[in-house]
Amino acid sequence: MSEDDMADRQQPVYWNYLSQTGQFYSCDYFCTPYRDPDTYNPKLYKDILQVYNHRRKTMKLDLPKLSLSETNKPYLKDDNKKRYSTDGIGPSRHYAEQASLTYCDVAKFLTWSRTIGGHMLWPRHPGSINTRRGNIALRDRIDLALYEIKEFMNLYLHNNLKKDDKGRTIVFSTHLRCIIQNEDEDWLKRFQNPKSSQSWFQNFIDFWKLEDFVTKNYEVMSLEKCDIEEIRKRTCCQEHLVNPDSYGKGNRIGNRTNFLHYSENLKIIITKRTQKLNAILNDKYE
Repeated sequence: MSEDDMADRQQPVYWNYLSQTGQFYSCDYFCTPYRDPDTYNPKLYKDILQVYNHRRKTMKLDLPKLSLSETNKPYLKDDNKKRYSTDGIGPSRHYAEQASLTYCDVAKFLTWSRTIGGHMLWPRHPGSINTRRGNIALRDRIDLALYEIKEFMNLYLHNNLKKDDKGRTIVFSTHLRCIIQNEDEDWLKRFQNPKSSQSWFQNFIDFWKLEDFVTKNYEVMSLEKCDIEEIRKRTCCQEHLVNPDSYGKGNRIGNRTNFLHYSENLKIIITKRTQKLNAILNDKYE
């Protein structure tokens, strides 16, 4: 066993959804076929539903009641039969390969990114916001996706949304044209709470325990630019916040060094989020 594998085994153990037993180590990536938990793992859906129900009850938001459909490819559904799927928010294997990361690099980040804190729930339909965050502009970066969601919410509140010729909402950034379908728009609107002084975006962040992706003023931090201490303290300087220029050709974590820096920042956040969501799953969250 390598020193890296030994180090993995000494870390606090959180359930990893790549394995039926919950234990996944670097070497497993080379020994077993890769089965995407978002497609095949019913425990992931049961756990994310438990988190969803807890947060829905705690925050008293007008979100739909969801139930689990346990097929060979599980998903969640609401009373109107709309479907919802989980997806990993950790580093993308596809873009990791483009950034010249090795299989060993990928194996290491899967040990922490496929825990409960490395997953989100999204509406499931063709062209969904989750599908589009994997495009060439966003490159499956959750920090850029959160920035676009915040931009959409701001435009909506100021009644400045535009529609394309098919009636879909368009969110414009300097380098990005991200289309939010009507199903996504309906979903995001449900995070409003007229009785709360918090903003719509704050509710979304707090609901999903995504606080460590933003500063204390709810500005989205760039995981590519921020240093580790900025991430730990949630105090990024203005130059290290996400902005439309982050989508320029020179800022797409296209090399190994930048991608590893992005991944290390993401590891800090996902590990902290896993601790929070795991507390909910163990009924120890206050």
